Amino acid sequence: MTPLDEALQECITEIDGYGRELKRLQDTVRQMKKRKEYLSDIANRLKEMLKPSIRRLPPEILLHVFYIAWEDAQRTQVDGVVDNRKLG
Repeated sequence: MTPLDEALQECITEIDGYGRELKRLQDTVRQMKKRKEYLSDIANRLKEMLKPSIRRLPPEILLHVFYIAWEDAQRTQVDGVVDNRKLG
């Protein structure tokens, strides 16, 4: 084998090595991207769990809560009027 043949063979071997290394790194990057997407999805779900979830309550329960609040407001108004009459 001539020195030029040896140099060519060394170049081809090194090129093949870089190709294998690039493929390995691309596989690693692909795995990291998948993991990042997975963790982002989990983080978004956890953020949603931390938000006030009144919008997720069934309408019947919301109606009951608002009715109780309305009754309390009515009672406060009546009590305030009665108290003002007593004071006046």
